[in-house]
This record gives sequence, C-alpha cells and structure tokens, in this order.
Amino acid sequence: MSEYGSELQQAVRINPMLARQGAKQTVNPRVAQLMEATGSALLGETPGEVAFNAAMLPMSVPRRAVTMGLSAALGSGDADAMLAQVGKFGMAVPKRLQKAYEYAKQLAKEGKTSQQVFDETGLARGPTGEIETIHQPGKIFMPQGSEARTMREVMPEARTALAEIPGFGDSRVRSVDLGDTLGEMRTWKPPRILVNSKLAGTPQANEVLLHEGNHAVDSLRGREVGTNPDTQLERLGELIQFLRKGTDTKAGARELGLNDSGTILAKYLRGNLDVGNAPEIAKNAYYRNLGELRAETMAQMLGKGQTTNPYQHEVMFKRLGLKPGQEVGMGADPFSRIVDINSPMLAKDFESVIPQILQKDK
Repeated sequence: MSEYGSELQQAVRINPMLARQGAKQTVNPRVAQLMEATGSALLGETPGEVAFNAAMLPMSVPRRAVTMGLSAALGSGDADAMLAQVGKFGMAVPKRLQKAYEYAKQLAKEGKTSQQVFDETGLARGPTGEIETIHQPGKIFMPQGSEARTMREVMPEARTALAEIPGFGDSRVRSVDLGDTLGEMRTWKPPRILVNSKLAGTPQANEVLLHEGNHAVDSLRGREVGTNPDTQLERLGELIQFLRKGTDTKAGARELGLNDSGTILAKYLRGNLDVGNAPEIAKNAYYRNLGELRAETMAQMLGKGQTTNPYQHEVMFKRLGLKPGQEVGMGADPFSRIVDINSPMLAKDFESVIPQILQKDK
C-alpha cells in the first residue's frame, strides 16, 4: 500500500449512502494535497466519484475500479415498457427507426450529450449508451371491478408498443385491493400487473399502470425488473455481515480469501454502509435503482402527456441528487455504483459486489 493509503481513507470524509437527496457534498481539502503528493489526478463528475477515486489511489492501476462519468461506455442496459430499448438482445431495429437509430449511435460515439442525441433524433440515450425509443400509450381503459384485461384492451392506441414489444399486448392487468401498496408486477408468463383498486378513477391509477408496465417489459425481455426496499435491506444485511467478518480480524479476512487490495475495498465500503441506518440505505438503493428510475420517470412523463428526454427529467435529478442539466452517469461495476450517490444502481449490486471485493474475476 502507498504510504498515503491510510491517510486517504481518513481524508475522504463523506457518507454517500446516507446523503440526503440534493444535499451538497464536499471532499476534505486534504485530498487535493494528497493528489499532488502522489501525482495522481482524481477524475469524476460528481463529489461521490471524486471521493471514491481518491480512496482508490493506493491501489495498483489494473485493480482500480473505474467510475463512469459523462462518457459512459456503450453496453447493455435495462429498457422499460414505454421506454423500449432498440437494437440490442438480437431484436431488430424497427424500420421506422433505422435511420434515427444509426444517427443516434454515431452521435453517442462522438460524445454528444443525451439531450443532444434526443434533440437530433427523438431517441433517448441511456447512462450506459443504450438507445431507446418512447412509446406513447394513448387513451387508457382501466379494468373495472376485479376483471382482468390484456394490455391490448387497456392500451388499444399504443400501436407501436403493441407491435414492437413482443408479448406486451398479452400482459394482464387487474384492479385489486393491495392495502398500502400502489401497484405490483408479477413476473409470470404473461406478466400480471396489479393496480390498487383504491386508486380507481384517479389519474394516479394510470401512472401506476405505466410504472408497472415498464417492469413488465423488462420481465418479458429477461432483464432486471426493478427492486423494492425490503429486498435491498436483506441483501445489504448479508453484505454488511461479510464486510464485518472480512475487516474485524485478519483471521476473518483469510477465511474469506481477502487479499490486501480486497481488504482496502472492504474497509472503505464498510465505512459507508455499516453505520447503523440500514433501512435508509436500502431505501436509497431502491430510489437509485435503474429500472425504478426509468419506470417512475416514464410514468410521470406519459401520465402528463410529455415527450421529453427521460434522462433530463426531474425524477432523475431528484433521486440521484443531480443538478438540472447534469448528465446521468453510471458506475461501471457494483462497487462504484454503491459508493457514488449520483450513480444509478442495479438490483443485485449489494450481492454482486462481494465477488468483486474477493476479486474472483481477476
């Protein structure tokens, strides 16, 4: 470890997972001095990214995790019901979108912002470079009573979505009493969407339907379908137990197979997570989940008849603590997504970070 290693751990004084949405983050001024002393540059678009990269300075470059900022690498991403990804997973790009899709890819390659891509093509560019199209739902006919309706019956005017999203039209929709829960999407075949009957006849019922409809398409295409705070709390608890065992004693670290670099990662992560407020951290992970971000953004947009760039929407800014106009960047791996409060997360990040810490992929 660099002689500055332990000092860096002390210098970076932020608790990103507990930071309130939109709260101003600062990094200890000592970090700048350490940067100069080590001859290192801390890259990052957000305080969370800068702080994380500062903590990684003692690590060798090949093992240093990389946080994605404005120039997110092209890769697979989640797509949602009314915000459907095109050109991935073997699905053909609809003929009507072929020219716009190729142009959007070129603009992304040139480093254009998501807003520039949207303004030029009408297509959205997600935080990992995926190209998506927005499907308008048209008029919504919610089921009455306990009857179940197919999505074809509920959204008969959503012609492009019904034609271009295989299986979407067969999804079932019902209005039932869900207690305090607004809506649910059950990953059956076809998916089942439940909307709380207490919302019947209100605009909120349509928004819940659009939110859960996004998750339904994720399910149909075999991708992440979002998450919930309880699931995140369970996975967080297992991660904290692992971190405690790996950092409390050298014997525990040896038993888990943690090397020196892995121990640095574990100690840093424990300092951010093992702080006695697990429910709040789990809730934050739910709000930052990529599938939930997209679903809620599209529900609010389409519920109000808006057709704008979803990655420049107030839902994204509020939940990720970004200022209006900032790009939505996503960490390249579970560790960087967890520690950077401005990055979207994936549902299994608390679980997937364990093999990353153990460096089982090295």
